[in-house]
Amino acid sequence: MKNLEEKNTGRKVTKEVVEFVRFLKEVRDLTNENAHTEARIAIADYFGYVRFHNIFTKIQEIQDIEGNLSEGLGLLRTEKTNEMMSAISVEYGVYIHDIICEIGL
Repeated sequence: MKNLEEKNTGRKVTKEVVEFVRFLKEVRDLTNENAHTEARIAIADYFGYVRFHNIFTKIQEIQDIEGNLSEGLGLLRTEKTNEMMSAISVEYGVYIHDIICEIGL
């Protein structure tokens, strides 16, 4: 077994990094369960976007009543997703945007 000191790069995994990884897993799990609107709600919550949280919550409520995501509601969800992801790009960088998008919203 190698000495652990040899692997030490001086980098530390911060609490924020651990929380971000957990958040990504939550979003991935939601998308894997086909809960794409709920994944958007989780993203809005994580980044503190109250307006987007409220919009996606209302979309989810309508989706639950209708039993599916209608074409028009889907277009609205896509439009608001693009707005939210653009805000993430501006505030946190394109890299964070890309990591979230790779999950498969």
